[in-house]
Amino acid sequence: APTVSVPTVPPADPWQATYFATSDLSGPPVLTHVETALDHNWGLGSPGEGVPADHFSARWVQMLHFEAGTYRFTTYTDDGVRLWVDDRLVIDSWKPMRGYRSAVVKLTEGAHKVTMEYYEQTGAALARLTWRRLSK
Repeated sequence: APTVSVPTVPPADPWQATYFATSDLSGPPVLTHVETALDHNWGLGSPGEGVPADHFSARWVQMLHFEAGTYRFTTYTDDGVRLWVDDRLVIDSWKPMRGYRSAVVKLTEGAHKVTMEYYEQTGAALARLTWRRLSK
C-alpha cells in the first residue's frame, strides 16, 4: 500500500500530563499540567518540581481527531513505555530499554483516546510519541 505522509502538527488540545515519584505510576501524582507535545528529552534531569531525575513515571492522555485510515504510532523512550489507543494496549514494553517501538492501528474517522505511560529507571530520560497515516 502507498505511504501517505502527513506532517506532524501540534494538536489543538493539550496532553493531560501526570508525573509520579515512583517508577510504577503508584502513589499520588507529584506534578500535573498540560503539555502541547509529547516530545521530551530531559537528559539526566527531572521533568519538573517534585519529580526525581531517576525512578519516576508519567502518563499522558488526550482525545485526538483522526481521519479514517491506518496509522503507525511510534514511541522513542528511555526506558519503559505502554501505549493505548481507545483503551486498547498497542505497545507494551515496560522494561529498561532505550529505543523505538511501533504499532500499526486502523482508525475510523473521529475522536480517539490516546494514552501513553512511561517510566524512567536511571540515566538519561526521554519520551516521545509520533504517528503517521499509512493509508486511507
